[in-house]
Amino acid sequence: MKDLYLDINGEILTKDGKPANYLLDFLKKATENYNCYWLTTHCKGDAKTAVDYLESRLPDEAMNFIRKIKPTSWNTLKTEAINFDNDFI
Repeated sequence: MKDLYLDINGEILTKDGKPANYLLDFLKKATENYNCYWLTTHCKGDAKTAVDYLESRLPDEAMNFIRKIKPTSWNTLKTEAINFDNDFI
């Protein structure tokens, strides 16, 4: 299974801070077909920070999928968190 790296702003939420169009469909397919990881400034080693940030912004049904997304760790650049040994998107 390929790895899928997800950001929050511009992917999960629009620039206006609202849920992206078709978000539930996207999250369902993503979490069922990929190893999903956070690649966002809202998560540096602990997925709870991303979950907490999104909890008041997304419907409960979306949060069921959000909680399946694994954390990543990085220091300076988010790309440090990408495992280049695996196929990824």
